[in-house]
Amino acid sequence: ITDKQLAAAVISEIARDAQRMMQKYNKRLQITLVTDHGNREGVDHFVKMIVWSSKDKKGRNILRHFNLDIDKGGHSMVEAANAIHKSLQSMHLDDIDVEYSYITGDSGGGAKVQSLHPQLMEIGVMPEVSGCMNCLLHAFNLAYETACKDSLGDTGMNKNTTFQMIYLAVLMLNTVKKRNNLDHLKKYYSMTMTQLLDNESYIAGASTNFIQAFDELLAVVEEAENDGATEEVETELEIDSLLHNTSSNSPTEDEDDELLTPYDIFADDNETRETANEATAENDITGEDDESSAGESDDMKMTREELADDCPTDVKEPNFGRWGTISFVAKVVKQHWLPLFYMAQNIKDTEKANSYLHTITSKLIELMSAKAHPDDDTPTHYASLQWIVAFGEAVSYANMDWAKTNDPIFGPGSYGHITRLVPEHLFMMKKQFDGLRDGEWKSNPLFNGFSRAVDGIAPRGDLDKCGFEFMERMPELFLQRFEESFAEHTKKWRDKKTLPILIAAGHPLIVKWFIRWVFNKDVAIPSIMIDLYHYAGDQATKINLRECIEWLVEKVPENEYDHVQQDPLIQELINELATVAQSEEEIDLLDSATWGEHDFSRAEALIWNAIAPRAAHQQRVENLVQTAAHLGQTHVDEARRSARAKIHCIFYRDYKTWASAIVRQRKKEKMAEMEATQQTPKPKKKKKKTRQKREQRVKVEGKARLELFSEWIDGQLDGIEAARKELGEEAMKAIVAELGKENKSSAVEQDEAIQQYKRASKTNKNRTVSSVHLADVTPWMEGAIILSYLTATNKSKEFIIAELEHRK
Repeated sequence: ITDKQLAAAVISEIARDAQRMMQKYNKRLQITLVTDHGNREGVDHFVKMIVWSSKDKKGRNILRHFNLDIDKGGHSMVEAANAIHKSLQSMHLDDIDVEYSYITGDSGGGAKVQSLHPQLMEIGVMPEVSGCMNCLLHAFNLAYETACKDSLGDTGMNKNTTFQMIYLAVLMLNTVKKRNNLDHLKKYYSMTMTQLLDNESYIAGASTNFIQAFDELLAVVEEAENDGATEEVETELEIDSLLHNTSSNSPTEDEDDELLTPYDIFADDNETRETANEATAENDITGEDDESSAGESDDMKMTREELADDCPTDVKEPNFGRWGTISFVAKVVKQHWLPLFYMAQNIKDTEKANSYLHTITSKLIELMSAKAHPDDDTPTHYASLQWIVAFGEAVSYANMDWAKTNDPIFGPGSYGHITRLVPEHLFMMKKQFDGLRDGEWKSNPLFNGFSRAVDGIAPRGDLDKCGFEFMERMPELFLQRFEESFAEHTKKWRDKKTLPILIAAGHPLIVKWFIRWVFNKDVAIPSIMIDLYHYAGDQATKINLRECIEWLVEKVPENEYDHVQQDPLIQELINELATVAQSEEEIDLLDSATWGEHDFSRAEALIWNAIAPRAAHQQRVENLVQTAAHLGQTHVDEARRSARAKIHCIFYRDYKTWASAIVRQRKKEKMAEMEATQQTPKPKKKKKKTRQKREQRVKVEGKARLELFSEWIDGQLDGIEAARKELGEEAMKAIVAELGKENKSSAVEQDEAIQQYKRASKTNKNRTVSSVHLADVTPWMEGAIILSYLTATNKSKEFIIAELEHRK
């Protein structure tokens, strides 16, 4: 069987499932779209994914995702819309009553979602009542980038900024490792740390020039020396071994997963990665082994060995375009400030002048040493680094983590489908900002390190001298620009088309009072505190109900209230919502335990059909772009790449979500069994983590991996074979033929480009050569001197002298 034949069979199974769900709901099946442009292996890809609600073999609600294709595609809104239309036509869903109700995409570029959506409505792909949303993760990242660049500057050659400093620190580490090897880098780090702890010259320099960094290093050593409780017992690894029957030589899921190399630090969209905690994501950046055991000796010698071995070995370069890398890498550089600085000095001393490493380390030393005044205790960029890390701990990490979780009701496979909870979460974030503005951040313990750093910088008068005044002003500007940008990029979450989502499926108390408010603007919303469980762990975040609703509706003009009331979804649910509003009890339409004597199963089905498939961000599609890169390495044509992407989407990605859920349940059962029989798993020592974790990520490996994958493949093949027989051989051949490269949108675009050129070549017009400046003459040939020569860092003296001599 060929790639295209198997892909055609997959398409037939998707169409069969859509038909089944339409009949199950007894109404139009709503399908949502998620798109993203990407360039991998030198090839432009326009990845398109569809999402719909379905049922598993046990009759439970699930979300299904399917990669339409990874074809090439133009970047204009017309080209992108036509490409989506063509891809959807290839799915043969025209005979099924489906509606493409929602699209999530980028908010920038030629095919930005706010332009693409109207074009899709114009050509009849999406109805007038459909909606669109820009990616929530992009919104957060763009706000963070704006705040960083406007307050502290950008990266780039010869830039004297904090972000250029951390970039150079990572570049130094990676260059040493690449030029030599990993052991070489570790030895550099180990020797440097040993000198920091023993060499009086190092100690004197560090304690004088980097007082705060040196104190923090001593605190780490003292804590490790005096507190034997720096390790915690980890029992799940032993249970992993019991369940998977693996040996140390068995390939893990990550090692063997060649098609799922991460786009960024949040590597994979399957269940094992979706619930990954911040510590795991941080380890992905630093290359530290989350499962490595700490040394068990409590003496000072062992503590020093641990510190010397704590080299960040695989740090990814910080990039504002890669979600989360800036704040995580900033944290790495802050934690390793002293060894990185002295490594840079030692490398500079051993490298030839003007060599690549010599240039990197020279600039790095300059930036790490820079002080507004020589007598200041705190280097300028160390203080800024403290702010970046503190903001990450206070705002960035938890909110980015939340955006990448499953919906607690929609369950495994709902990664990114948290749309119903986003409006209330945005209010939570607003309260976070309120608690930081106007200097309130000073009372937050997470910013104590920054406060101490600023205390070590003396006033210098003007802001541009980067003294105390600059550090006092910078946080307010940072917070202001972050909040302004974030509000701009998330404003659609509070418009007339999005608010009905909240009415139907948000927090039960918000739903109840929001409904009452929608139909009676004079209703008195109670000023009570309610609990939202959005973050890791069991700790609730308290918000004021009245403040939340008033904030959510403040952007909706009075003349648009009727639009909210007349929203198709609200009208479909009007009877159920009226019951919820009138009830004295809390009723959650998605939790049957709260229904009492009422039956809201119809409303639950409508929410699964209309709301659950809506994606809040594009991370799944970002990962599919990475799949396109790997498939591009197979050197097959565009049609076969897309065929393989379809196969991979069904046969592997869905499997990982399914298998992870099974293994997680097995682990829980095994733990319960061992507790019941009073067995104690062999403990695994592990370094203490300071951040609270989400649920432990699960790896499907060893015997369990083979067993479950075989079971999954058998089930998929059975379903595909049934769909093929139902469709018929002739129809299957027609689908295979349509998957050929001549039917791709890229072929249409290329043909149009050729026709345009052909028309231009035949134009009968007088082709004259316009008068232009003949050539640029260099200064050495008595031409004009170019301004950039005067600002060049190398050999500029000769040009300046020559210019001055010429002007005498």
